[in-house]
Amino acid sequence: MAFHARIWANREAETITDNSPVTVILDGAHIRATTTTQSRLVDVTVGKALDSNSNSRRFDFAPRGAQAPDTILRGVLVAQGWQPGSAVTVISDGEPALRNLVKLATGEQGTHILDWWHLSIRVQHIEQTIVGMQALETPAHPTISFAAAEADRLRHLLWNCYAEEAWHLVRSIQSWARRISHFAGSVHEARARKLWGHCADLRTYVGNNESEIVGYSIRYRSKLPVASSAAEGCVDEIANSRMGKKQRMRWSPRGAHRVAILRAAILDNRLPREITPKRKAA
Repeated sequence: MAFHARIWANREAETITDNSPVTVILDGAHIRATTTTQSRLVDVTVGKALDSNSNSRRFDFAPRGAQAPDTILRGVLVAQGWQPGSAVTVISDGEPALRNLVKLATGEQGTHILDWWHLSIRVQHIEQTIVGMQALETPAHPTISFAAAEADRLRHLLWNCYAEEAWHLVRSIQSWARRISHFAGSVHEARARKLWGHCADLRTYVGNNESEIVGYSIRYRSKLPVASSAAEGCVDEIANSRMGKKQRMRWSPRGAHRVAILRAAILDNRLPREITPKRKAA
């Protein structure tokens, strides 16, 4: 598989600077839809926009309930100091719809960074499967030790922007999984197949998003965001607190959009004082 050539001149540097005046962190949530809605779930896009001073602004909307989602996002960017023609850094899970939304809002492709958490969790699935194979009471087959050694390198390679090497390493782990399934007997066969599946998932994910895998270690040392954890927090604050699984309400796209917009404004203290809900006196 061919990978795009990327040269990191500052790979050995301790810190880097982000030239983008605004960083957008995006994520999505799904809430139950009303029975009159064509689908069972309503998608809600949530996130935060960070300016150069790390001041944040929450935003959220239901794309199917909003008249112009890209206009909403563009307004958030402008409020955070973005100007047409300037760069934007986007951190997301690689969902094409989120990329297209930013492109519509800014008119530019922007700099997209694959969320480290979504990448790391796929590596974790591989690691946990191998640990489970090693923990079986039966003697571990030697090939399991070789697969475990390869998995130890995998996270390091992705963290340091060696996407091509990581992709080939996952392929190597898959070959070990086949050998385990063939030689280690029925005890390890099911787990070996599971390991092969997790490897296939990671290879596909890295292959589809390899141009967005960056030097996470350098960004982390530079105190720049590498994950969508801020947006994950928005999901809990905005969507799940009012629309989550524990709530028995169902929402239309338009109703979900209105509540989400109001909830974000309340959390950011952006509502005019005269319409902010007042607390009852004790």
